[in-house]
Amino acid sequence: MSPMKARPTLRRLCAAPIAAMLATAVALAAAIPAQATTVKAVMGWNVATIDPHKTRSRVTATHAQMIYDQLFGLDTALYVKPQMVGDYQVSDDGMTYLFTLRDGLAFHDGRPVTATDVVASMERWMEMVRNGQTAAEQTESVTAIADNQIEWQLKRPFPFLLELLARPTQSPAVVMPADIAASREALEAGDMIGSGPFKFAADEWVPGAKVVYVKNEAYVPRSEPTDGFTGSKEPFVDRVEWLVMNDLQTAQAALINGEIDFMENPPFETFQVLEASGAITVRSLDDYGRQGVFLFNHAQPPFDNKYARQAVQWLVDQDKFLKVAVGREDLYQTCLTLWTCGSPYETHVNSDAIAGYDPEKAKELFAKAGYDGEKVVLLENVEEPPEDGAMLLLAQELRNIGVNVELLPLDWAGVVEHRRTEEGWSVYVNGARGPDGALPVLNNFGRTNCGSGTGFACNDEIAALRDDWVFSKTGDELKENAAKLQDMMNEEAIYVVFGQWTLPVAYRSDLTVQDAPMISTFFGMKKAE
Repeated sequence: MSPMKARPTLRRLCAAPIAAMLATAVALAAAIPAQATTVKAVMGWNVATIDPHKTRSRVTATHAQMIYDQLFGLDTALYVKPQMVGDYQVSDDGMTYLFTLRDGLAFHDGRPVTATDVVASMERWMEMVRNGQTAAEQTESVTAIADNQIEWQLKRPFPFLLELLARPTQSPAVVMPADIAASREALEAGDMIGSGPFKFAADEWVPGAKVVYVKNEAYVPRSEPTDGFTGSKEPFVDRVEWLVMNDLQTAQAALINGEIDFMENPPFETFQVLEASGAITVRSLDDYGRQGVFLFNHAQPPFDNKYARQAVQWLVDQDKFLKVAVGREDLYQTCLTLWTCGSPYETHVNSDAIAGYDPEKAKELFAKAGYDGEKVVLLENVEEPPEDGAMLLLAQELRNIGVNVELLPLDWAGVVEHRRTEEGWSVYVNGARGPDGALPVLNNFGRTNCGSGTGFACNDEIAALRDDWVFSKTGDELKENAAKLQDMMNEEAIYVVFGQWTLPVAYRSDLTVQDAPMISTFFGMKKAE
């Protein structure tokens, strides 16, 4: 076997009542030893699900990165690098990978991490997670051949295996103890045992109000500097508290007043106020941004008919939607590709509908679909201002052409719950962080394998091309097939893109915060005394 060099997956892209909750947080903080360093944060969403394999929620992925580790990770340039793995080899035919765990890895309860734990964790991931299922389709076996060695045997060469293992989002391939990984039921607070930089404080978790993590004093960092989700990942703060503040103005005031230290996704209109305080840094932690999309329920009228879906394409003026959703022109761009603007696979094939705006044509297409006034239920994610603004505008555009619209305001957990069923909803809005949306193999919005997709889409021809895309023989073929796939998906209007924007965070200037692709990290974070 010969060593396999790390390679990039993608180059950098272009750009309880609040008062009572805070009182409780202050009281708890008073009980902490004075020398303990605590970071208090308000994240983009509430952690409704803690099992990393039961949801693709970004905040759950962030939670997973706190307490678990992965075999491989992505650095800030999106190169795949070993993380729990110390050394690995790949056979000349590309069919067999040999992973050797690095020394000193241990779970939070003191048990050493073994190859058996890795195998059980990967089996759970491959059974329960879409990216894992993609890996499973190409996998012959995953076997522990020694206490610290895993052999991964493929059915055929699969050049994106390490990329799937390294993804920090979309239900990451984290490693947990084998006895816990054996369960396919939702993991509970007591099951949150990993080998990562922080421990989950199960006894302090207050669902809907607070999540607490404490420093893993026994964490064994890599020798390389922290870089994204690779390298040291050493924790430098003793305690991290995620506090839920549904009122963003309250969170903004708490940040300015020093009651919290870090805030994900501050409203765009608050940036000037935050920066003017003199104590707040507002910046993006990556260059990849987010692509906003409307996703349809393909299983129910009217969007079981492609002409109704095509109608929505002609209702979306991206510049208009981005002005409403984001507002600041320096933060957004119109984007006429399904594969993330600025990525190697960006293409404008069959993008006329995405680029155009024609309400009369949209009205004609609804009529062609046989629309007869049935209710169209839009799931409004009120927790995410850009997506919320975009959905409100879509509702107005649909009403303007005579569609019977009902807006259903929900938090993100409610949206996730509603979209699980084939009935009761028509459209929801979501987004892909740039790298996840850029690769067809990782872009789950484009899945058309019937029940396995995000909107029950069924199209065997698209599904086959998507599944085979990774086996394109050359870089040019990868681009050509990505363009062909977009052509087919836009014709069927599988989903509709309404633009792309960056996502700054805000934090107290006494914090040192690491850059990282797609989600925020708390390892490597330092707080001045």
